[in-house]
Amino acid sequence: VICLQSYVRRWLAQEAVEQLKKERTRRLAWFEMQDRRCKEEKEEQLRDRRNRWMNPQSREDFSLLYHALEKWRTEEEQQINSTLRGAERKVALCSLVEQEMQLIAAIGRHQINVEANNHDKIVRNFLNKSAAPHQWESANGRLLEMDTAEDIRAREQKELYNEISLYTVDKQQRLTFLKKLKNNVKEHECQLVWDIIDLIDREIDLMSREVKEHNLEGLRKRICTLFLQYIKTPAFNPKVTKLLKVYKKPSELKHKMFFCHGCHRYLCSADFGSCASGRRSHWCRNCTRLDNIARSRDEDSVYKSILRRLRTDEHRLKTEATIPFLLQ
Repeated sequence: VICLQSYVRRWLAQEAVEQLKKERTRRLAWFEMQDRRCKEEKEEQLRDRRNRWMNPQSREDFSLLYHALEKWRTEEEQQINSTLRGAERKVALCSLVEQEMQLIAAIGRHQINVEANNHDKIVRNFLNKSAAPHQWESANGRLLEMDTAEDIRAREQKELYNEISLYTVDKQQRLTFLKKLKNNVKEHECQLVWDIIDLIDREIDLMSREVKEHNLEGLRKRICTLFLQYIKTPAFNPKVTKLLKVYKKPSELKHKMFFCHGCHRYLCSADFGSCASGRRSHWCRNCTRLDNIARSRDEDSVYKSILRRLRTDEHRLKTEATIPFLLQ
């Protein structure tokens, strides 16, 4: 019995040691995987930040760019104050201010171009949503679509806007598009329609006089702007009613309007941010962003990334929970 017990205990000890070795190997592999994951995430973040520096597209990207500019200016100013004295220091500081002005002007020009491109994307997205058919899921899981008269009209207006926005077509095609637009809008009678028809007649007249293409760009942009305003009017395009911002009655808004101490305007509560204490800020979001660009130049995309990652991890642990989306 003692001999059997010794062999059994030896076998149990070997099994325990093997289990510990497996757990140790698995643990070391997990640590190695975590280290590799951290390095990859670090490289990805650096690559993403470098890409945002070189090609900013959103407001957060420009905030990051202004933050980098402020960091560079602070370092240069500290180096100048520590190495130079007297007149040389003043000359170096003036040169630094001129360089900062040039960089701010370059960032501003790029921001104007990006906003113009984003405006075109917003308009295209708005037209696509207004022309989309009604969709719903059937009992067997199939996706059904239905076109109504409003959907067909919205789709026609979208195609017509895309045609009017093309400036590189030849003269005959341009005349065809203008006549088509004129026939489409003259069904209604209002000041907006009369302005569109007047601009169309003016462009047709100028084209018959052999006016150069670059001299007609301003007139064509005005036609596109007025026709977009025509599309956004619910009386002419009922499909846009669900996409436009609905303003409530003044009696319902009197408790949700606040005064901005920056731009001195009364704005809706959604236009104001919240402080860390939970109280409402006295400056609207636009004034806060402008003040950040002009003076402090802080950048909080790191905290937004942490919050996004936290929400993702919490949602992965429990998909039915709604608490992660309440985190701010």
